[in-house]
Amino acid sequence: MTAGEQWVAITIAIAPAEEAPPEKPEKPVLITPENNYSTSDNTPTFTWTAGSNATSHRLVIDNDSTFSDGDNIYDNANLGATATTCTIENQLPPDNYWWKVCATNAEGDNWSENTWTFEITPLGIPTVTTQAATDIGATTATGNGNITDTGGETCDERGVEWGTSTGSYPNSHTDTNGFGTGAFTKGMTGLPSDITIYYRAKAHNSAGWGYGDEQSFLTKSANVAPNIPTNLQPTGVQTTTSVTISCVGIDNDGDDMNVHFYDNSDDSLIDNIWIENGQTAEVIWSPLVRGNTYTFFAGAQDDNGNWGENSDTQTFTVNMIPIAENQKAEELTTFTPTLSWDYFDADGDTQENFHVQVGTSENASDLWDSNQQNSDSHTTYAGSALDEDVIYHWRVRVYDGYEWSDWLYGGTFTISPPIPPERWEIPDPVLLVMLTLVLMVLAMAFDSPILAVFGGISSIFVGLLLLDTLWVGSIFLGLGMYFMLTAVLSEWED
Repeated sequence: MTAGEQWVAITIAIAPAEEAPPEKPEKPVLITPENNYSTSDNTPTFTWTAGSNATSHRLVIDNDSTFSDGDNIYDNANLGATATTCTIENQLPPDNYWWKVCATNAEGDNWSENTWTFEITPLGIPTVTTQAATDIGATTATGNGNITDTGGETCDERGVEWGTSTGSYPNSHTDTNGFGTGAFTKGMTGLPSDITIYYRAKAHNSAGWGYGDEQSFLTKSANVAPNIPTNLQPTGVQTTTSVTISCVGIDNDGDDMNVHFYDNSDDSLIDNIWIENGQTAEVIWSPLVRGNTYTFFAGAQDDNGNWGENSDTQTFTVNMIPIAENQKAEELTTFTPTLSWDYFDADGDTQENFHVQVGTSENASDLWDSNQQNSDSHTTYAGSALDEDVIYHWRVRVYDGYEWSDWLYGGTFTISPPIPPERWEIPDPVLLVMLTLVLMVLAMAFDSPILAVFGGISSIFVGLLLLDTLWVGSIFLGLGMYFMLTAVLSEWED
C-alpha cells in the first residue's frame, strides 16, 4: 500500500433462506375395487395411489355412504406412509359398501377425491358338467367333469361319485386343493364287472357342493386273456421281398390288445402292433429272400397284461422271377422269322405266358407287340412287313403264373432271302443240228440201229426247238421219226 492510502473494512450479513411452510399430504387416488364393482369375494383387496408427504394412510369401509353412523364396518388408520394396498381380514356379508382412503401427516388429513361403492354378492355353489366316462375296464374307469363356474371362490374339492342305480351315488372319488374353472378327470376303482354304472362329476366350495348331470356306462366282463389269433395271412406264393402279414384279434371281454408276430424258425419277434378288439393286425415282414419259404405265428396280450395262446403257424414262399435265355432268331431267309428262347425258373414254375416285341431300335415295339401269348418258347413274327438287309431288334419276357420276368434283350436279326438257282441254258441250235447230222451220217455209214436211235432223238429235239421256223423244224422232226422207224425195223428184221 502506498503513502496516503487507507484500508476500509466492509461487513456483509447474509440472512438464512426462509423454510417453506409444512403442507398436508396429497389426496390418495382410488384404484380397486372400481366404482360400482360387484363380486362374491367377501375378503376383497383394496388398492390406491399413496398421497405424497403422508406419514400414514387410513382405509374406511362402511355400508353407509355418508359414514355418519360413527361405526364403520372396517376402519384401519395404521397403514404406512407409502401403503398402497390392503386386504381386509374378516369376511364381508353380502351387501352394498362404500370405501375411501385418507392420507395423514402432522399438518392434517387429506381424503381421496371420491368415495367408491362396490357390492358383495352371495357366494354360489360351483357349476359343474359331467362328460362320458373313458378308459372303461372290468373294474375301473375314468370319470370326466368340467367346472364352468366356481361360484365366487376357489373350489377346495372336486371329483366324481357313482353307484349301480340311477340317482344313487354311494361311492365317491375326489381330490382336494385349490381348483378354478376347467375340465378335470378322476379315476374310479372297485367297480363291479359287466354292470351299468351311474355317475356324476362334482365340485365344492364354502357354499356347498355343485353336481353335474348323471352319465352311465357298462363295465367290461371280468378280464380274460385274448383268443387265439385267427385268419393268418398270407399263404401260398408271394411276389415281393416285403410282405404284409396279418391276423384278426378277438378278446371276449372287449379289451384292446397288442398282437405279436414271430418267425417260427427261431421264435424271434417280427413286429407287434396295438389293435382294438375284433380288428385286423398288419405288419410288414422285410427283407425276405426270393426262393425261400417262411413260417410265422401270432400271439396277443390284452391291455390288462393277459397273454392268450399262440396261433398255429402259417407258411408262404417268396417267388423266384423266371428268365428267358439263349434267345435266337431263325428262318431269316423268310420275312416271317421264328423267334425262340429257353425258359428257366429256379423254383420250378412252368411258363404260362410270354410277350415279344420287335422294333427298329433296342427296346422298341414299333413293328410288332405280341401281347400276352401262350406257354410256347417260340413264336413266328406276325408284325409289320420286314425289309431285306435291315437290322431289327427284339426282346422277350416270360410269366410263371405269379409274376413277369424283366424284359430280356434278344439281340438283332436281318432278313436275307436265298439266291434263286440259275436257269438251265438251252444249247446252241447250230451245234445240235451239226450233232444230229453227224449221228445220222454215222448211222447210215455203219448201218447202226443205236446210232440211228440217237440221231432220231437228236433230230426230233432239234425239230421241237426250231418249230418257230416251221419248215426247218418240220424237216428235222420228219428225219428224226424216219431214223427212229428205221432203227425199229432194222431190229425187227434181225
